[in-house]
Amino acid sequence: MTRAPATVSERQFAFPRNRVADISIVARNDASRTNEPFIPTEAQAWLLSFIEEIEQLIRLPRGWDSNGALPPDSNTALGALELIYSLAQLRWSQPTVTTATRSGGIQFEWGNHDSIYFELECVSRDTAEYFFSDKTRHIEKEGIVHSGESLGEIASLIRHAQRFSRQQ
Repeated sequence: MTRAPATVSERQFAFPRNRVADISIVARNDASRTNEPFIPTEAQAWLLSFIEEIEQLIRLPRGWDSNGALPPDSNTALGALELIYSLAQLRWSQPTVTTATRSGGIQFEWGNHDSIYFELECVSRDTAEYFFSDKTRHIEKEGIVHSGESLGEIASLIRHAQRFSRQQ
């Protein structure tokens, strides 16, 4: 019995644990077998760049903000990579900002603070918190998503922030 492809509401925050390492290893190995240089697609290039950004964030020293901020740990980084990979399957645009938070999380942002804004913070391997604000329609939403739960609400909010960003 074949199963229909997952819909947005069925997508979940998780993917096979070695998938992140596989992304860069497989792409580079494929290129080396053909003796051609590895030239990633735009999506692959962004994902590889994103992995490098996350690696830089986990190398931050304790107190990186001069106020005692914690650097993200490797489990939080893996959670962030899993979350981004899961969202990438939904064809969303990449965040405009990726940064460490004072509490050791990794935060992604879409939109802008003046009108429509969405932030998603991976706080642990299996948990992310989100905040959405649409000042033009006076809407604010916040919530938590855990590994294994649907990403439908988050995908919808990202799309809303994306649409507004493109109109600017």
